[in-house]
Amino acid sequence: NQGTTYYYRIKSNNGLDSSYTTGSFTTLIYGQIGMGTSTSSIFPINSNYGYNYSQQIYTKAQFEAISNPGDKYINKIRFYYVGTSSSGGESNASTYFNTWKVYLGNTAKTTFSGNTDWIPVGQLQEVYAGAIPNPLVPGWVELTLTTPFEWNQTGNIVIAVNEEVADYGRLSYWRGF
Repeated sequence: NQGTTYYYRIKSNNGLDSSYTTGSFTTLIYGQIGMGTSTSSIFPINSNYGYNYSQQIYTKAQFEAISNPGDKYINKIRFYYVGTSSSGGESNASTYFNTWKVYLGNTAKTTFSGNTDWIPVGQLQEVYAGAIPNPLVPGWVELTLTTPFEWNQTGNIVIAVNEEVADYGRLSYWRGF
C-alpha cells in the first residue's frame, strides 16, 4: 500500500551468525518524489524575507520512478510544511502563503551552477496563482494546478515558486529529501 510503513526483521540462516537485522521502510505515495526528513527554511520560500523566488529541479529518472509509463500531465504538486520557528518576526504564517505564483517547465538542466543560473520565467508555464491552503498545522500542502502541466517525457522538470509578500516573518520550515 502506498504511504504505508513496513517493519522487518532478518536473521541469517547460514549457521555462522545468529544475529538479527531489523529496520523499516515506508512506501511512496503515488507521485511523491523523495521521502527525506531533512528540513529547509528556503525552499519553496524563505518567509524571513519579503519577495521570494526559488527554483527546484526534479530529474526525469525521479519522475519516472514514481509515475506510470506514459504519464505526462502534472495536475497537483505538494510541499510538506513542518512549521515555523519560535522567534523572529510575525507569527501568522498565513500572511506569507496568500500570494504565490507557481511555474513548471521542461529543462535539460540537472543542476544550477550558481545563484544567478535561473531558468528564465518566460520559459516556464504559470500553473498556479493565489493563496495556498493555510499550513498552520504540519503536513502536506497540496496545490491543484489551475493549468495542468505537460511534461515532455525527455527532460527534467523545474518548479519555480514566486512569493509576493513585502513583509517578513518567522522562518517557515519545509521538508526536503
